[in-house]
Amino acid sequence: MSEKISTAEAAELAGTTEEGIHNLIGQGILRGEKRKDQWFVDKKFLKAWMKRRQEPRVQLPKIFEGVGRVFLENYRTIHSKEQAQHAGIRGTLYEQLLRDFLRDHLPQRFHVGSGQVLSSQGAMDSQGLFYNLSRQMDVVIFDSLNHPRLLPKYELFP
Repeated sequence: MSEKISTAEAAELAGTTEEGIHNLIGQGILRGEKRKDQWFVDKKFLKAWMKRRQEPRVQLPKIFEGVGRVFLENYRTIHSKEQAQHAGIRGTLYEQLLRDFLRDHLPQRFHVGSGQVLSSQGAMDSQGLFYNLSRQMDVVIFDSLNHPRLLPKYELFP
């Protein structure tokens, strides 16, 4: 037989109010029973609830720490002279690492690529060539739901 304690004792033990304990009973989270005019809760269930409440189900800082650790390890692999001795090749690998990271972590509505950006004031000359284009951008992020990607194989972004 499990020990029953008053809602006042339960509130003190759980660091909440009696009203909070009554709400938990009403939601079916805690087992409660009414004797005469007073409510009692099962102490074993109260302690189990308190333990679950204190343990975060998702530890966001640890997730971010792991993501950062993987990114840094990939960076270090590229940076090691044995992997890519040529500075230009290393630079290209760094850019790709960053684009892949952003693709994996940004919402899907955002496109990540590299290429040139066409100014909102951009237009074509008489020969059909664009002007008001940026130089080559190593990383371009844009809202793919609201803006079309122009010339996808060429990577021209609005």
